[in-house]
Amino acid sequence: MTVKQNMEYLLQISYLGYKNVDRVCKSGSIGSISMAVDSKFISETKVIASRIKQDANGYTVHLRGSDITKGKQSSDALVFLPGVNKEEGSYKINGLLVSDIYVDGVKLPSYDELGNIPADMIDNVKVNLLAGSNQNAAMTGGTIEIFLRQPIDGGYYGSLTGEGTSYPSYGFSNEKTGGVVYGRYKNLSIYDNLSFDFNQPQEKARQTIFDHEAGSVTDIEDKIKYRGWGVKNRLSLTQQINAKNSIGGSYYIATDKLNTSSFTSSQDASVQSTIENRNHYLDQEVTLKSTSAFVHGTTLECVGDFFNRSSSTKSGYLYANMEPAKSEDKSSLNMYKFSVDLNTPISRKAVFKYGASIQYITSEYTPKETAGTTSERFNTSDTAVRTSGLTPLAYVSAMGQIWKLMYSAGINFQFNRIIYKVLANGATSTSNQFGINPQLQMMMPLDKVGKNALMLNYKRTLDDIPYAAISSVINWSDAYNYTVGNPDLKSPSADIVMAGLSLLRNTLNFTALYARSRNSIYWETRQSQTVADVFYTIPVNLSG
Repeated sequence: MTVKQNMEYLLQISYLGYKNVDRVCKSGSIGSISMAVDSKFISETKVIASRIKQDANGYTVHLRGSDITKGKQSSDALVFLPGVNKEEGSYKINGLLVSDIYVDGVKLPSYDELGNIPADMIDNVKVNLLAGSNQNAAMTGGTIEIFLRQPIDGGYYGSLTGEGTSYPSYGFSNEKTGGVVYGRYKNLSIYDNLSFDFNQPQEKARQTIFDHEAGSVTDIEDKIKYRGWGVKNRLSLTQQINAKNSIGGSYYIATDKLNTSSFTSSQDASVQSTIENRNHYLDQEVTLKSTSAFVHGTTLECVGDFFNRSSSTKSGYLYANMEPAKSEDKSSLNMYKFSVDLNTPISRKAVFKYGASIQYITSEYTPKETAGTTSERFNTSDTAVRTSGLTPLAYVSAMGQIWKLMYSAGINFQFNRIIYKVLANGATSTSNQFGINPQLQMMMPLDKVGKNALMLNYKRTLDDIPYAAISSVINWSDAYNYTVGNPDLKSPSADIVMAGLSLLRNTLNFTALYARSRNSIYWETRQSQTVADVFYTIPVNLSG
């Protein structure tokens, strides 16, 4: 090193694992230099290879390059995750129905979207065993958050898929085709998921009706055919404004047309009947989201959501030698929701999360009266009604770690107000319910490397009343059975306790679940007071 005579220099010597040495020196020999060992450096590190990271709320699994994703769609790969299974098209976590599924922070309006996403597009998945305090207290089961691989700047990737099902009795059905594309240009991410569905299944059923008063037995065979098609598309845009702020929007639209025909036959030709329905549905949803980061690590997330569903139904009824009858109605549903969530770290191992949301839903049913088309057997609703619901919510929760124990505790304050109004005469019934809903989740590793763990979860829920359960709409499945709503229902509530044992990094899992419900809703079958061989199901509350 070239130096000038009689000039002083600051010499700094550093070496990994030793403390730095600073010395002021001039040209010439500087003698021997001793360096002290830095005790803060780790002398030995053990690296544990595991795709799964557990916490009090559940776990996160990294799927990039995993064998789970090879040759599968996302809808199929999810069932390979610990505790996740799929029954009749619905996902469950430890036996409870999944409340919501998110893709890159956007809630999916339809889980059919997962069928278009190849599993190898997934980077990681966060599985929450129970719905959080920030969500509607009606949500019991956990949530699944999917994060896709980010495309490179100026690049994109995607996929085209197609499938069909063949039945020996009547050929192909459930044909689907669709695709997904995901791209990025500078700080703008673009995601689009499009699918076309064709549906033409058939069903056959047999039932026996005993009439004790008449002393007769009637054997009936039902044949039901479905013919329908649908188009679904979701476009999502996310703009990263800077390192601390981003905005995004998503638009979903789906239209479906479904025609059904039900033919009932018997050994007695006089009881043959036919029911035909023509249904058209249109769903639209717009979601706007902004995320900001502030000093000390606090983050703010604001989400606005609007959902609209409109439908129309035309039905025709024919029974034995009676005159044909028909009915026609329209329904609409609008949902408006706004939420604010804040995350504030209070230490290296603890985070506070708090916020509020408000949701308003209005639903309207309007039958169309057509003179001379009523039926003595097929009664239909001629009552126009409007149902509305208001749900404000506030919550606070904390998540952290004490010694080895990971915890997440929160409380949710929620008010449910439902108004049922008959439009013709203005008759109104109102139901108000307020709930304080605590939640506690804990996870304790049983060894140093986290191969085995114990989990304990508790949650109190306050359910929403399904709008279909209080609607006056009468839906006939065949000439002998129909369903109708009950406007006097109360919201069910429940206390849920879940305990679990995870062994060998979730290779083997044991889960025990206990739930105590109040005002549970079940569908009760009753006999029609006007037609002896007609039965209907109506929802009622179970006390306790």
